[in-house]
Amino acid sequence: MPLVKRLPLVLLLLLLVMAAAVPAFSQSPASAASQIISLLQDNDSPLPPGAQLVRVAISGSQATVDLRLPTAFLATAFDAYASDAIVAAIVQALHPLGLRDIHVRAAGAQGIFRPISDFLPPLPRPIPTMPSNSDPAPDRRGAAPDNHPVPGQGQPEGALSGKTVWLSPGHGWLWNGSSWLTQRGNTYGIVEDFANAEAVVYYLARYLWNAGANVWLVRERSVNAQEIIVDNDGGAPGYAETGSWTTSLSPGYGGLTYRYAYTANTTTATATWTPTVPIAGWYPVYVWYLHSGNRSVDARFVVHHAGGDTEVALSQEVHGQTWRFLGEYYFDAGSSGSVTLLNQSSDLDQVVIADAVRFGGGVGDSGEPRFEEAALHYAAFQGYGDAPNDVVARPLYAEWELAKGYANEDAVFLSWHTNCCNASGTEAFIYDGGATPGSVELRNFVQAEIVSDLRVEWNPNWVDRGLKSANFGELRELSTMPGTLVEIAFHDTENPGDADDLKEPRFRQIAARAAFQGIVRYFANRDNQPVHLLPETPTHLLARTTAPGQVTISWAAPPAGGAGGDAALSYKVYQSPNGRGFDNGTVTNNTSLTISGVQPGELRYFRVTALNAGGESFPTPVEAVRAPDSGSAALLLVDGFDRLDKSSMITQDDGPTLGNTERMFLERMNRYDYAVEHAQALAGCGVAFDSSVNEAVAGQTVTLANYQAVDWFVGEDSTANASLNSVERTLL
Repeated sequence: MPLVKRLPLVLLLLLLVMAAAVPAFSQSPASAASQIISLLQDNDSPLPPGAQLVRVAISGSQATVDLRLPTAFLATAFDAYASDAIVAAIVQALHPLGLRDIHVRAAGAQGIFRPISDFLPPLPRPIPTMPSNSDPAPDRRGAAPDNHPVPGQGQPEGALSGKTVWLSPGHGWLWNGSSWLTQRGNTYGIVEDFANAEAVVYYLARYLWNAGANVWLVRERSVNAQEIIVDNDGGAPGYAETGSWTTSLSPGYGGLTYRYAYTANTTTATATWTPTVPIAGWYPVYVWYLHSGNRSVDARFVVHHAGGDTEVALSQEVHGQTWRFLGEYYFDAGSSGSVTLLNQSSDLDQVVIADAVRFGGGVGDSGEPRFEEAALHYAAFQGYGDAPNDVVARPLYAEWELAKGYANEDAVFLSWHTNCCNASGTEAFIYDGGATPGSVELRNFVQAEIVSDLRVEWNPNWVDRGLKSANFGELRELSTMPGTLVEIAFHDTENPGDADDLKEPRFRQIAARAAFQGIVRYFANRDNQPVHLLPETPTHLLARTTAPGQVTISWAAPPAGGAGGDAALSYKVYQSPNGRGFDNGTVTNNTSLTISGVQPGELRYFRVTALNAGGESFPTPVEAVRAPDSGSAALLLVDGFDRLDKSSMITQDDGPTLGNTERMFLERMNRYDYAVEHAQALAGCGVAFDSSVNEAVAGQTVTLANYQAVDWFVGEDSTANASLNSVERTLL
C-alpha cells in the first residue's frame, strides 16, 4: 500500500479547531475529527510531533482534512514517502465512516491551505524527444503500419491488441543511503514488496499478454536471476553478421557503437547474437537500439530457442534506448540458442539496428534478483534516471517511455498493492486532484470485477471497501494515461484473514484475472465494443498413438461464463522435442488433432491452449507420447499432480531483517510438466507409452484396461487434496 514508511515519532495531541458553520451530514465532522485525533495520538502514526488538525469538512462521502504541519518538518523531512504515508493513514482512519474521497491539505507560511503534495518540489514532465543519429537513411517518422507488430512467442491477437498496459507491482528493495531494505516488513510470512511482484509477473502480466496487450512493467518482469548480455562490440563468437552492415557514428548501448543495414524486400543481411546460457530455463529476451525516424517499422528478430524459431517484429522508430521485450523463451544450457535480426522489411529505404541483446532478468545492484528491486532502480537500469524517489519513479518512468512511442499509443496504468492495517477487503483509488481522463472508469471496472470474482470463486463475503480518491504520488504524477491503484487485500491480517488468502496462488490468480478482465471491460466500454474475455484452460488432455506413425491429441472444452472467460472458439496444439521449449503451435477448430509422421520410438511432448476473440488461454499440463515400434502403447502415463496451494509456498531466508518469508515461485511449486521426467525415464528403458491427465481417466476418456501397466504420479498431494479420489481408486 502507499504507506511507505512509518516515522517513529511521539505525537502530541493539540487543539482541534472546528469550522464555525458545518452542514449536517450522516458522517459527522466531529466523528471524523475524533478519528484524526486518535491518529495524532498513535505512536506509529506518520504525522510528526507538533502536527495540528485544524478542521474537517464533509460533503457526502467527501472529506477535506486541513492540517498544520511544523515548518521544520515541511522543510527537512517531508518528501513523497511522508506525503503518501500521511494520506494513507488518514484514508484508513476515515474509512469506517464511509468517507471515500479524501482531500488532505496543509497550511504553508502564508496560512493558505493547499493539497499536501504542493509542498513537494515540482517534477519535470517527460516530453517526447527524438535522439540524434548519424545514419544517412531518409527520416520518415510516422510511417508505422495501422496495426503495430506485437512481440512474443505466439502472442495472439485479442481484446487488447493495439492497447498498452503499464503495471506497477508496488514496492521493492530500495537503497536508503546506507543499506538496502524492503519498503515493507515481514507480516505472517508475507513481504508486500515480493508478493506484489509475484502476482503481477506470474499472473496479471501473462493474462494481459495473452489478450494481445503491449505490456510494460515498472519493475523487472522475469524471476530468472541469470543474465547474459551480448553486444555487437563484443564480436565473435557472440556476435556475427552476414551481408552489408555499417558502424554507427552515434553512440549505442553502453556508449559504444551499433551496426545498421538498409532494409530490402528479401533478406540480404543478418546479425546474430549467440549467448552462452549457464542454466537451461525460461529466459526473457530484450533488445537495445537507438530509435529514430529512419528506422524500419517492422524490424524482424528471429528467436532460435529450444522449441524452434519464433519471429518477432517491432518498430525501431520508437521505444529505443531501453531494453525492449521480445518475449520469453526456453533455452538449453550452452550456445545452441540465438537471436537473428533480418534486414527484410516492408519498410524500404530505412535501416535496422543491431546493437545489444539481453537474456534473463538478472541481479540488481542490491545483489538480489532484479525483479525484487524497486522501480526507482529498475527505471534507471532501463535508461530513465531522473526520478527523485521510488513513489514517483513508477508513473514518471511509464510516462517517459510512453513519450518515446507513437502519439496514438492507447495506454492505461494499473498499480497493484496490498494493504495494512488490521482490516480486510479490496479498494481502488484515483488521484483526488484531477485524475487523468478515463481514470474513474478504469478504477470502477477493475474494482467491480475483482470484488465480484472473489465473491464468486473465493469468499462470498469478500469485503468491498469501495471506490476512493486520494493524493497518492503514484497516481498524481500521471499526465497522459488513465491510472488506478488497487489495494487487493490486507497483508497484515492474521489467519483466518486476508494474509492467509494472499498466500494462496489461486487467490492471486483470481484477483489478477479479474484485474485483467476489468481492463478489458474498460476499453470495450470506452470504445463501444463488445467485451471479449480470453478462455479458460482446456481440460481432460490425452495424447496417444492411434495408428502406426500417428498420434492423436484430444481434450475437452474449458468451462465458460461466471467469473471465468468466454467460450473457446478454437485451440492451439503445441509440440516439443524436450517438453520445455515448444513450437509456435497448430490451430484447430476441433477438440482433437491427429499428427502424422511420428517415427517408431520417437518421444514427443504436447500442451494445448484455447483461443477466442479475447485471446489465448493459459496452457494445459505437458503430456507425452513415445511411439511403439508396432501396435499400441503398453503403458499409460497419468499426470495426477494438481495441487497448488499455500502449503507448497517456498520458504526462503530473505536476510536478517526479513527472516523466513513465504514465496510464490510457481516453477518450484508445481510446473505442471513432470511428465517430462517420467517420459525420459520410460524412454530410457525402451518403453512406449501414451499419457493423460487424471481427469481424462476419471471421466473415462481413456480406459486403463487397454494398457498392461500404469505410471500414475501425484506429487506432494494429500488425502485432503484427493491424491486419488474414490473414482480413480476404483478404476485402478
